[in-house]
Amino acid sequence: MQPENNSIRSRKQTAKRAAALAAAGMYAESFLYHDKNTEPASALLEQLLEDGYVKEAFFTDAELSFLSDETPDETDAFQLQWGYEGYAALLWAMGFLTSLPLPQTPHDTAKTLRFLLDGEDFAAFYRHGRLRSEEELRGALAKRTEPAGKTDPELCWEQWRALYWLCHPEADWDTIE
Repeated sequence: MQPENNSIRSRKQTAKRAAALAAAGMYAESFLYHDKNTEPASALLEQLLEDGYVKEAFFTDAELSFLSDETPDETDAFQLQWGYEGYAALLWAMGFLTSLPLPQTPHDTAKTLRFLLDGEDFAAFYRHGRLRSEEELRGALAKRTEPAGKTDPELCWEQWRALYWLCHPEADWDTIE
């Protein structure tokens, strides 16, 4: 683990983006698998906002559009649900997960959401995270650039996008390709 530096995103930016990915993913999952009922996820999202977990600046334009739409699009919901893999990559980057294997199946979101939801507030989540070294982060990014073996390419891409965003502070999440 290393202190913050300017060649990668800050720990606070990483924590806020992780919280935004988790919140958008939960909302999308609620929409997709609970008969388009987003009330439970809306209540949770409001609680996260009240507790200071996320600010609008760490939601992308696409996420804000989806979250504010009274009749969201199913395709958008599926896309936002993929963000859970980026969330897992950012949890690893912050030291919450000990490893980040190349994904063959989606990670266990029930387990990883606990890191965010079981805390007192955003400050506690932020306090417990420590960014890995830039070398580790860039190494994980390189492994996902051209993954080998039985990896799921879409899951791998979501992890790659999160790590790319983290290692390239000038990158805009919605335009990373």
